Amino acid sequence: MNSEATVLTLPILPIKRTVLFPGVMMPLTIGRERSMAAVNAAMKTEEKMILVVAQRDPQTDEPGLADLHPIGTKAIIRQVAQSPEGTIHAMVQGLDRVVLIEAEQTTPYMTARVRALDRPSDSSTEEDPVALAYRIASLVNLTVAEEQKLLETSSTAELLRGLYAALSREIQILQVRDKITSEAQAKIGKNQREYILREQLKAIQQELGESDGEEHDIAHLKKQIQEADLPTLSGKKPSGKWRASGKCRRPRRTIRCSGPIWNSSSNCPGRKPPRIIWISPRSGRCSKRITTASRK
Repeated sequence: MNSEATVLTLPILPIKRTVLFPGVMMPLTIGRERSMAAVNAAMKTEEKMILVVAQRDPQTDEPGLADLHPIGTKAIIRQVAQSPEGTIHAMVQGLDRVVLIEAEQTTPYMTARVRALDRPSDSSTEEDPVALAYRIASLVNLTVAEEQKLLETSSTAELLRGLYAALSREIQILQVRDKITSEAQAKIGKNQREYILREQLKAIQQELGESDGEEHDIAHLKKQIQEADLPTLSGKKPSGKWRASGKCRRPRRTIRCSGPIWNSSSNCPGRKPPRIIWISPRSGRCSKRITTASRK
């Protein structure tokens, strides 16, 4: 290719955190003054050509030629729209790779003389692997450095090898993410199943007229003490402390009443107080059965 015939002067549009490949359409939001001026200048020409080049450092607000990668993409602006915020939304399509030769102006926008590069090729094929590789590379989650390396590759085989390595790494990342997601969903599913089973058990107990285990045990114990009819001289029934902390902490409990106690069976004074033994149906914690006995 005759390099002298392919030297062009184009306005430069620096972009951050991405690379435009030949044959790929890309939407861009442009907000920097020099970049908007470059787009407006390109739109006034018949060809609407512009040079899209990736920045080395995305934190640089006003990049010079040294802040850009040496190889970029000549592109055509397909569509432009002005937003209410004052930015420009542009749709650009990459055409050819170019190498930056030298800057010609820096204000009000930057222009540079560029030379077109040949397409990467090793042998002729029926398909166009370069165009396909560029398109895939634009869709894969690559870093700017990785995309720029693919753009600068002059060999089709090297381009495809680099793309294959990037795809392999991306597949590994996706597999790890899928594994983590599956494990998290399994754990969440187990917790949800346990919650549903607990709610179903609670609903069944309510339908059968049963309260929650501990509440049912306390109510049953209180009912049996009341039915025992244990009188005292003070006229107070023994009630005990049903809830010290909301739960029964001992497998056995003795209920005592102040004053001389009457034996429930003989109705005689001077007897020892009846001992109420609470046997746990739940590993020795609470009970549904009560027995009374007087000691002589």
